[in-house]
Amino acid sequence: MSVFAPPAATVVSRSNFSFSVEGLAPREELLFKSLVRLLGHCTHHGWFYTPERSAEQLDLRVLSEPVAARLTPAPGPLFQAVLTVGVVERNERGYLTFPLHANVLEAELNRLGSLIEATRSAAAAAAASAANAAGLLFITSGQPFKLIGWPKAALLGSPARLRMATLLVSRALTLAELAKKTNQQPAQCIAFVDDLRRANLLTDGAQTPPANVSPRTVTSATHPFGAPEQPKTASKSLLSRIRHRLGL
Repeated sequence: MSVFAPPAATVVSRSNFSFSVEGLAPREELLFKSLVRLLGHCTHHGWFYTPERSAEQLDLRVLSEPVAARLTPAPGPLFQAVLTVGVVERNERGYLTFPLHANVLEAELNRLGSLIEATRSAAAAAAASAANAAGLLFITSGQPFKLIGWPKAALLGSPARLRMATLLVSRALTLAELAKKTNQQPAQCIAFVDDLRRANLLTDGAQTPPANVSPRTVTSATHPFGAPEQPKTASKSLLSRIRHRLGL
């Protein structure tokens, strides 16, 4: 008797977004967050509640109608969606009426998630185009590049940048690969790569780095952990410890 294994399920990668809830009564806020959790298995994107004190980093702000009326959008590099919830019946996008219906909320979350992705992708593409036009970037989205030296502390202003630098010092990556491996927005990767280019720390991934500059050599003056300069083999072990510390 032949036994056939079922076909392997296709794994679909989806984006994860954060949201806050502002101005709703405690009972209404609890209901909204509970519905979002229940819909988590069927929405096109993952949605995770974040306290409103981190509003500048949010992907979606869920506001009561009075709060939304006083909202003044803060400027920022990333598009932030807004969903208003009220008691007056309205037939318009970006607005839901209590009592909430799961199917209506699901459709609106899917729409807003797609809007966030599309808007940010368009903004990143426009930024890359403008940067190339101004001569800021020497790479294209499909061209691999690599670090040929460790950046100074001034260029490593965040854990995300340190993570990107650690990856680039050991292997050649494209912009898309760098964004995926570090879970960063393309715009952040472009900005960091441009800073590295200005500092003459990047090389084409297909080229051989200059003989006098080793991508695995990090001096005590520039290394974030203050390690002394080591031979290539010892430096490789140091990079392994850095990557382990960052969870790479």
